[in-house]
Amino acid sequence: MKSQLFIHTLTWSLIAVPLSAQTDVHIDVNYERDTGGGYTFTASSNSYAPYTVTLKFTELKGASSPGTIIRTVHYGNNRLTALRPTRSGSDIEFRYSYSWRKGDIHKKGDRSYVYLLPLAPGKQTRIRQNISLDDFLSNDPVKKEQARAIGISFTTTSGDTIYAARGGLVTDTRDGGASTTAGKQYDANENYIEVFHKDGTFGRYRLFQNNGIFVDPGDNVVAGQPIGIAGAENYENGSFFQFMVLCYEWEDDHTYIPLFYLGAGNEAVPETGRTYMVEPRPTDLVTKEMSRREKKKYAEKQ
Repeated sequence: MKSQLFIHTLTWSLIAVPLSAQTDVHIDVNYERDTGGGYTFTASSNSYAPYTVTLKFTELKGASSPGTIIRTVHYGNNRLTALRPTRSGSDIEFRYSYSWRKGDIHKKGDRSYVYLLPLAPGKQTRIRQNISLDDFLSNDPVKKEQARAIGISFTTTSGDTIYAARGGLVTDTRDGGASTTAGKQYDANENYIEVFHKDGTFGRYRLFQNNGIFVDPGDNVVAGQPIGIAGAENYENGSFFQFMVLCYEWEDDHTYIPLFYLGAGNEAVPETGRTYMVEPRPTDLVTKEMSRREKKKYAEKQ
């Protein structure tokens, strides 16, 4: 499991956030022989998050090589490829290896997408950008000076409702892990929700109350939908909430702070140390990624 470390720029408290938190993922590649002597290869996944599987044939006789197979797999069974005999009635001999990594690495995150602040309209919240500890502690003075902001924290009041900043598929949750020790600075086991977005990124929401998560893996959420209740009232600096966007791409796993809707004509990365009023959610942003059918259903509920 890879981890991304970051610190609060105002409090300098150390935080470590795993880039891939789900530890019980199983991706299995299997094959079946058909009546014609060919083989069909499939991959089964127990995760709602997409995974990219790479399949290589290390030995192959009696069939044309399909080359390296790279496929994105989803929950359940997924077809990867098929081998067919080069001659009718001949046998195929093969050995293979496979690997997988989280995410659809064929997609690239859309950094122009505008997210909603995950709090109720009318709520005031103070922003803290979270800085990469790897950069901050680097021996490279330039890298240290230009340390990346990789996540964002919002001040909250314990019991605040948290809303989806963007629509997507809930891929993972943790509940029942909220810390209770007073004066806490960091706890790796805090409750979270992970949501997969259409552009291949994941939104990670962290620091919910125990039994305060409203969604389950496999659920689809829309932007602005209530997803849980904020906790962290026992933390040294008071209740706060964390949000980050994670990307799993070909050459790099990384995070970034996206643009947020901060008011009419103001779509930007929130500034550290500044307090913002959460504005009413524009319908066009809420429905931006919805199908016509979904937009119609949404309009009927309003």
